[in-house]
Amino acid sequence: MLGILPIWFLWRTLGRAGLIGAMALLSLIPLGIYVVLGVAAFSPWPALEQRD
Repeated sequence: MLGILPIWFLWRTLGRAGLIGAMALLSLIPLGIYVVLGVAAFSPWPALEQRD
């Protein structure tokens, strides 16, 4: 159960940012969390663009 919780949090966070939530599944592979965080950090967030 505790292994699924971070994936759920990442999925919701990425979804609210306007990115693909299924990208959170990459955190299951070794070093995949760094890929997810890098994409989230350096890509434009569509949810922020819709606010303007």
